[in-house]
Amino acid sequence: MSKPKLDDALTTLGGAKIMLTAKRELTYRSALVSVCETYQGETNSGDTLKAYNLGIKIINTKDELKFAEDEVVFLKKIVENNSAFMAVVIGRLLEFINN
Repeated sequence: MSKPKLDDALTTLGGAKIMLTAKRELTYRSALVSVCETYQGETNSGDTLKAYNLGIKIINTKDELKFAEDEVVFLKKIVENNSAFMAVVIGRLLEFINN
């Protein structure tokens, strides 16, 4: 199995594409941006702005997404703590970040 790209659709454990609407797939890019957009850090921690900046970085990436080590740690944290997505989406996003 090849490494997924940002604009590839996420899939269920059974391999079916996860759909946002009948015609629109949930991509790694859109899911990661959504995680960044909906994150709310602790007051005065700077984490909310950090999440916002990561979201902008993901949106603006044309080819392969490259993260600094501290960005990977932070992104994993906000993905794992996101309550909007079901387990398969969180799992797929963590696999994507780890690769």
